[in-house]
Amino acid sequence: SICGMGGEMIADIVTSAPELREPDVRLILQPMTSEDKLRAYLCENGYDILDEVMVEDKGRVYAVMSVCFDGVVREYTPAELLLGKKNIEKGGELFLRQLERRMRIVTWTIDERKTANLDCTEHEGLLKEMEKIKEKTT
Repeated sequence: SICGMGGEMIADIVTSAPELREPDVRLILQPMTSEDKLRAYLCENGYDILDEVMVEDKGRVYAVMSVCFDGVVREYTPAELLLGKKNIEKGGELFLRQLERRMRIVTWTIDERKTANLDCTEHEGLLKEMEKIKEKTT
């Protein structure tokens, strides 16, 4: 298990340990931040996210992932990277809270980018995808 550090650091640790690429090795990963970047790394490098659970500690929601290497490169949508494909499938109260929190952040980012006359097409697409997920969840 690799827990309690940023998603990028966890990805660096996984990269530096070739023995973790054995199909019979199960990894339990719990990033404190940048879980979207960790998911992207896993998908691009042949790791299968077998399951994912959301947990809450001191008012903060964290993702805990069960992962193994199978060599298959996967493509997740931006929302699946941000929220976790398994979490989207499962739904639940913690997921809905996390979804709404992420939607507020993306909306704020869009407003800030518009104020700065920056392109926000990518963020707007993400927000639309998240709105569709929310419709299905509620």
